[in-house]
Amino acid sequence: MDIVKNFDFVKIGSVDKDDTKEEIRANISNGLEKMKLIEQGEIKARPTKEFLSEL
Repeated sequence: MDIVKNFDFVKIGSVDKDDTKEEIRANISNGLEKMKLIEQGEIKARPTKEFLSEL
């Protein structure tokens, strides 16, 4: 996280420090599962421009 703070173009939103390690693991697991479904063609990915505009 410290390295990222050195880049002017990176904006860091608020971090929810209330998340437990289990919740963080579950979020990562859900993200990886979505990636698998996208690769298999079972769900459709968002366009990159749409994703980046949210950041």
